[in-house]
Amino acid sequence: MPTSSFSPSLATHVLSTAQKPLCGIPVQLVREPDGRSRWDTLTLPNDHPAAEAARCLRATALTGEYATQKRLLDVLNEREGRDISVAKFEGRQTPAGKTVSMCSWASARALLPVTDWIVLVKVAVGPDGPRQARSPIMTTRAAVESVLGERKVFQGLTPRRLPVESFLTDAQGNGRKDTVSEHGDATRERTDRSRR
Repeated sequence: MPTSSFSPSLATHVLSTAQKPLCGIPVQLVREPDGRSRWDTLTLPNDHPAAEAARCLRATALTGEYATQKRLLDVLNEREGRDISVAKFEGRQTPAGKTVSMCSWASARALLPVTDWIVLVKVAVGPDGPRQARSPIMTTRAAVESVLGERKVFQGLTPRRLPVESFLTDAQGNGRKDTVSEHGDATRERTDRSRR
């Protein structure tokens, strides 16, 4: 569908009244240079009047799809005795009203949904049970991939998940953390470790 004709209100209405399962992620038919065609996700430019509504619609659709997938993977991992955490996908709005997606990475071995932001939560196990070892750090998926290298997605999983085997070390994080500005963009902030 041409970007000029995308109607988020119509899409929301159709999704909420549909008798069959539908997906709220808009797609477009893309022509390859060799003449073949393929379907690809439609990403509207940030200045498009429907960009925010499309991001919200996409986050809503993916929240349901990832939740269903998480339930099934949790059952499968328990049945097969795998010690791997399946992270939850969440859509949130920034103070400026921009929709962003995020997940928490709280276990070294995890399957992370593909999100804009990843909240790193280190958990230490002591005599009284698990506890948060330090303040959570919010970072972009791109920043994590730049340190760990881009991960292969698990084959056959839709929506996609990134498998991770270990946390970022303090040296890999280089003492920095990303924060969300009021517009939902990444800004760098130095962490002063000497005060801890």
